[in-house]
Amino acid sequence: MSKLPKRNDIATALPIDITIDVPKIVSEKKAKLEAAIARGDLGFIVARYPVRESPALGLTAETLGFQGRTQYESAVRQLPIDSADALSFIRRLFGTLSDDIAAI
Repeated sequence: MSKLPKRNDIATALPIDITIDVPKIVSEKKAKLEAAIARGDLGFIVARYPVRESPALGLTAETLGFQGRTQYESAVRQLPIDSADALSFIRRLFGTLSDDIAAI
């Protein structure tokens, strides 16, 4: 943030050069991902790199024996309806959100 142009810099109407060190950023992100893999921190990985935005979801569905992503997603949505344990697990992931909403 300290490298962002200030109001006075912008007011001068002069060109402002901004540099993004892409190799450094990629290297840092790669190191964080590799550390999470080494720790077995699946929660960090899934939170940081959503599966739905990658080909991994389709491959996961096929590997689990579903006809495709749509069938897999349908089964995932149905699971908390059919399983009290699954619903309880999902609610724990949201912490106090349910109680917070109910209190409004």
